[in-house]
Amino acid sequence: MSALSNNELRKDQKFDSGNGNGNVNESKNEFQKAEESYQLIDDHLTKNFRSVSTKLLILILIFTMVATIISTALQVYNEYQRNLKLIDEEMDQIKNSYLQPLALTIWDVDKDKLSIQLQGILALSDVEEVRLENKSEMGEEVVFGKIISSDTVSRRFPVIYLNPSKNGDINELGTLVVTVGLDKIKVRMTNMGVRVLCVEAIKIFLITLFIFLIFQTLVTKHLKRMAEYTQNLNSVESLKSKLVLDRDDGITDEFTLVTESTNKLTDRLHDYAINLRLMIDEKTKDIKTILDNIQQGIFTILPNNKIHSEYSKYLQNILETENIAGQDILDALFKNSDLTPEMLSKIFGALIASLGEDLSNFEKNKEHFVREYRKEMKDGSIKVLELDWNPIADQKNIIEKIMVTVRNVTDIRKLQAEAHKKQRELEIIAEILSISPEKFNNFLNICRQLLSENKKYLKSLDYQMVENGEQKRSDRSDNGYNFLNVLLSNLHTLKGAARSHGLFGLSAATHDTEHALIDYRNSLNKDRDRDRDRDRDKEKDINKKIDSFFLLKHHKKLQGIVEDYIEINDKKLGRHSSNFYHNTSNKQLVSVEYKDVQTSMDLLKQLNSKNLSPEQRIHLQKIYKFLALIGTAKLKNILSTSLAIVPDLAKELGKAVPKLYINDKGIYIKGQIHLPLQNLFTHLFRNSVDHGIERASERLAKGKEAYGLLEFDLHVGKFHFMIRYRDDGRGLNIDLIRKIALEKEIISNEVELTKDEICNLIFDPRISTATNITEISGRGMGLDAVKKILEDISGDIKAQLINAPMKDEGYYPFELVITLPRDTIVLKEEIEKIDGQQFAKLAVVDDKDDKIEKEA
Repeated sequence: MSALSNNELRKDQKFDSGNGNGNVNESKNEFQKAEESYQLIDDHLTKNFRSVSTKLLILILIFTMVATIISTALQVYNEYQRNLKLIDEEMDQIKNSYLQPLALTIWDVDKDKLSIQLQGILALSDVEEVRLENKSEMGEEVVFGKIISSDTVSRRFPVIYLNPSKNGDINELGTLVVTVGLDKIKVRMTNMGVRVLCVEAIKIFLITLFIFLIFQTLVTKHLKRMAEYTQNLNSVESLKSKLVLDRDDGITDEFTLVTESTNKLTDRLHDYAINLRLMIDEKTKDIKTILDNIQQGIFTILPNNKIHSEYSKYLQNILETENIAGQDILDALFKNSDLTPEMLSKIFGALIASLGEDLSNFEKNKEHFVREYRKEMKDGSIKVLELDWNPIADQKNIIEKIMVTVRNVTDIRKLQAEAHKKQRELEIIAEILSISPEKFNNFLNICRQLLSENKKYLKSLDYQMVENGEQKRSDRSDNGYNFLNVLLSNLHTLKGAARSHGLFGLSAATHDTEHALIDYRNSLNKDRDRDRDRDRDKEKDINKKIDSFFLLKHHKKLQGIVEDYIEINDKKLGRHSSNFYHNTSNKQLVSVEYKDVQTSMDLLKQLNSKNLSPEQRIHLQKIYKFLALIGTAKLKNILSTSLAIVPDLAKELGKAVPKLYINDKGIYIKGQIHLPLQNLFTHLFRNSVDHGIERASERLAKGKEAYGLLEFDLHVGKFHFMIRYRDDGRGLNIDLIRKIALEKEIISNEVELTKDEICNLIFDPRISTATNITEISGRGMGLDAVKKILEDISGDIKAQLINAPMKDEGYYPFELVITLPRDTIVLKEEIEKIDGQQFAKLAVVDDKDDKIEKEA
């Protein structure tokens, strides 16, 4: 009992670590509850004590009666067996004593004597019938007595006479049948059992009554006194009373030990209760002091989702309200917060699933309890609040309440954000300083062009809000799939350009945006395919499901990151684009419009050189050459920035750095296509290093050099300028491309395509053999981007297989043929020869190349 009481007291002492203010009266009430629990236990024990005598009497009676019945049954059974044995002995007596005289009487044919003998057998105990089946001269059956028992035992004895006058001849005179009845024996046995049971029952009752009176006097009386004593232990003061039994003080037995132990226990309980009160008061006072002074909000949530009346004073400061006690947790904490209805619903569901349930439920739902959120206060300011949720459970691991700690981390988060911003600024500064101002300016031009084009596409979407809050776009003929591909193509180009310039932060941000848009596009395609399966007669327009706000949000986020780079470059580093035309080497640069240069060249061509001296012609030729080469560059110089990424890419992919071969044939490319060429070859280099060129070990196993090779051949035709680009990697998997095209219903089995036609399917944005999107290569966002870049400058690209041995089964070597307008290049020979009065414009024509142009 003491253990139970102490447990109850300890349980109530545990209360106030979560409740609060040290109310002494409440502590007394808790102690009173413990005493009441103790009294209930004693009441239960007292009821049991009152029934001990009765139970003892009943148990003695039951045990003795069962024992008596069993012993009586055994006694009756033994007596019955004894009677059966006596019957066997009588039969043996008849056989030994009666058969021989009976045979002599029958042989002498003495009927009177025979009658006397048979009646003598009938007189034996329990014999009911004697029958003589006679075979002698008497010639008739003799029967004495009658069978009246339902259960009998019969024995047959042959009657034989040995004739002495004829040397002992055997004469069978008949058969003697003796029948014994068993009913009388059973009656005697039953009567005997009843007599024994009655005698034993009287004896048992008297003995039990004697035991009951003794137990009542020696045990039950004292148990009742102990029960009455425990019932009166209903207060701390009652613990001072002593247990005294109504008996001689000189007696020492078990009750004496129990009495002494009980009195010692009550003394200890009294001291413990007094000390417990003092300890509770002291701890409650300490808790109240803590709650009044701690710079955190602390409160507990009750099972009805209400806030307990006791909480830390600082909670009012955090929430800027005094009306906290009894409020619903969702209203008090999360009103005017940035939490969505779905998140609030999860918090509510987690509270319902935890309070009043097993502790394991809290563990299962703890991920739904928000750890940090933003709350708008009455004055419009925003606070960032951090929460800790801790369950308070009873001894059975049932959650009674949940303690919540609230911390105002607004200033900390601001400092962290500023520190992160400073750190990010330093990283951006390091990235910008790693490249020249001119290269960075060129990159910014790429960014502005690509982001401006994406913004233009986004603005072209005609969305309007309808009453139910959904978005509805007006009818358009644009294909939503291609629309998203344009955005993704520009993002992929921007990612490649950023990475090639070493702007890894911007590259990673662009990669994240690209990844989000690809997942969004895939989800739209799944919805479209599902809708199409439901209603195959109707073509579902993906445009109607495009969320312009989602796309615009990601665009603005990326635009903001680019603006951070521009701001740091302009304001922090002072490298504004207006300063790009001057450098510190005392070389002054002049900005000239290319159309003015072209006009000057046309004027020079119109001069009549016949009136000029040879020296003047030489000077004129130099001036023309100078003007013609303004803004031009050879392909190797144009691609220097794009080629710079190749070693890093190869190292990142664990491959040997490939070698470069360019046969430019003295061709100068005009500045108007430098930037597009840089962009598209950034894609192609990444594609070759990532997907085409194998690892060194794989190449060596195929008999190749450990390093790969990137080859360029430039050709000039009558109407077009062409760049042939190839790598010596594994080539294209034609069978895989055809399989993917069939699965995506780009082609059908009914149409036979040549290998070259299948090869050119790689420019379809829906075709991709890559399974993962990485910062190195996209997921089907490479070659379609290249094609788009070329189309924007009136160019084109196609893939064609080349005659080379296949190193891998199913893979075919190929090259990319890039076609550009003829007026985008300048031939060195064109500006060095003069024909008559005008500077000749020669065209280096290759019949093979001209054939390619016509086919294109």
